[in-house]
Amino acid sequence: MAHERFRHIFLRDSPSVKNFTSISSIGAALRIPQRDRRSHSEYLIQKFTQSWQEAENEQAVIHSAREGVYIEFKSDPGADLVTKSLDDLRSKKVRLLNVRIEKEGDQEVTYATVYVAHDKKNHFLKKIQEYAEKDTKSGKPKNETLINSIADIRKALLVDSFWQDKKELLPSQEKSWCEVWLSADYEKTIRKFENLFVQEEIETADGVIRFPERSVKLILADKNQLERLTTLSDDIAEYRRAKETASFWLDMDNKEQAEWIKDLLKRCRVDPNLNVAVCILDTGINNGHPLLSAILKNEDCQTVVESWGADDHKGHGTLMAGVAGYGDLKKCLESKDTIHLKHCLESVKILPKPPAHNKQELWVMALP
Repeated sequence: MAHERFRHIFLRDSPSVKNFTSISSIGAALRIPQRDRRSHSEYLIQKFTQSWQEAENEQAVIHSAREGVYIEFKSDPGADLVTKSLDDLRSKKVRLLNVRIEKEGDQEVTYATVYVAHDKKNHFLKKIQEYAEKDTKSGKPKNETLINSIADIRKALLVDSFWQDKKELLPSQEKSWCEVWLSADYEKTIRKFENLFVQEEIETADGVIRFPERSVKLILADKNQLERLTTLSDDIAEYRRAKETASFWLDMDNKEQAEWIKDLLKRCRVDPNLNVAVCILDTGINNGHPLLSAILKNEDCQTVVESWGADDHKGHGTLMAGVAGYGDLKKCLESKDTIHLKHCLESVKILPKPPAHNKQELWVMALP
């Protein structure tokens, strides 16, 4: 049957049957160093207590009416930090805010920033104390995996502990547009933070983006202002540099867009000996666009049924051609570097324009 309907498919080998087996849910073993139980617990208790005192002193200096503090946990180089156990899912008073990876020499170190409410100060101290004094049924220290994964504890840094972008994008004394990621998506939290912007005279963009348990505000601030926000708020989860979006080009008129296209084409170099082609099976492609004509020849625009034509009746195939040809076009437009194109495109129209009277015919015709 397959031989009769699909003459381009050749099955040379006899089929074999294998029973389905589920993939194991066990991941790679955690890289957790072994510790001396007594000395490690004493060290972490001392470091946590010291960090807490530093955070409270900082709040006292600025007379901040905060409800908690930010604490940062660190792994050993090349080891894992059990970040999931740093979040108390039963309470909103101990929240894992962010996790970041940094290089120390040729190894990676994991940092986790956690918010701890004042009345939950003993949350981690209790876990460390249990590790020091209690055993599980198997005879191992209680909370061993979590506590052994923690190499150090400190008061969270005012900006660096929250910065989730490249270090070179961190604003200095000059203001930059930044994203402030809040640790909740409640209306009350957003309003409180917007009032804080007014109090600190920080310029903000209109609106807010909400995700489950996160909300994002765009602000124009320097590093000192970000530090100030951290000391005044219990709701910071992350800071990031605001990025230019594609709307910069989409909102331009056609003449301005054409100038940007000309600039990009001047920097494009098409390999004259192309031997790699990306074939797009879609609604067809309109290769009259200047960015596509250089990598998609007329003779490479085909169609399943000649009466359909090879043109793109819907626009989807042409958009996919842009992605296949240039990747992230935004980066190409922003750059001033030469763009080397080492592949061309081919188009096969497999989806015709649907008949106005019966859309069901589209699928019957296109997918025999």
